[in-house]
Amino acid sequence: MATGLSSAEIGRLQATGFTVLDRADIQLLGSELVRLRIPPNMPLEAARDLVIDAAPQSTADFVHYYRPGQEVECAGPHCAAAGLIGWPADIGLPAGCDGNVTIGLIDTAINPAHAAFSKGRVEVIRLSDDGVPESGRQHGTAVAALLVGGADSRTPGLLPHARLIFV
Repeated sequence: MATGLSSAEIGRLQATGFTVLDRADIQLLGSELVRLRIPPNMPLEAARDLVIDAAPQSTADFVHYYRPGQEVECAGPHCAAAGLIGWPADIGLPAGCDGNVTIGLIDTAINPAHAAFSKGRVEVIRLSDDGVPESGRQHGTAVAALLVGGADSRTPGLLPHARLIFV
C-alpha cells in the first residue's frame, strides 16, 4: 500500500515487477492510495524500501494482519451466546486490545444506569433538544449490552472493556 506516488513512479515500479491491484482516491489526504502486489520472491521489507526509494515523498507499508497467538478456552455465561454467532474465544481480541476500542452506536435511547454498564465506559450524546421526548430505552439498552455489557453482568457483552459512544 502506498500514497503519494505519481503516475511516472507507478510506471517505474511496474517495470520492476510490481502490479497495481487497486487504486482509490483518498480525498482527506488529497492523494491516491495504491495497492501493489510485490514481485515474486521479493521480501516484503525490500519491496517497501524499493517503493520508498523510488518515491521518497511517498508513504508505503505492508498490509498488516494481526491474529492472536492462540485461543483461550471460553468460560462463563457468555460462551454459549458468543458461540452461536461464531465470536472467537477470549472475547475475540488479543490481550490488552479490547480496552482501547471505542464503538460509536446510533440507535434508540439507552439507559446508561443499567447494571450491565456498571463497569463500562458509556457516553450518551443527545443530538435533539431537550423538548423532544426520547424514544423507548429497551432496544437501545439491549443492543449496547450485547456490545459492552459487563463481563460479570447478566448480559455480558462481546467487548466489555470497550468505550461506547451512544448517539
